[in-house]
Amino acid sequence: MKVKAYIHSLKDQANDRHVLGEAEIIRRIGDNLYLAEVNGVRCTAIFNPFVGRYFVDDVYGVQTRSYCDWQHPSSAMDELTDDDEGET
Repeated sequence: MKVKAYIHSLKDQANDRHVLGEAEIIRRIGDNLYLAEVNGVRCTAIFNPFVGRYFVDDVYGVQTRSYCDWQHPSSAMDELTDDDEGET
């Protein structure tokens, strides 16, 4: 669903204010954690019930394709386990 959300990369640094922009909430992926898309970038978002808005983190919450492949989660799990094999 398309929503008006506070988007991290649009923050007004000079006045330290959040700025509203348009984002698409794709699906819920955790407890108050959502997969969102802003300008073609998939990232995480949270919902703040006190202000009634989503906060989309397209700076630090950018998701790689492998971890966003919710249609085939087993392929992402293979990559996660491959990373752990080299550690002891």
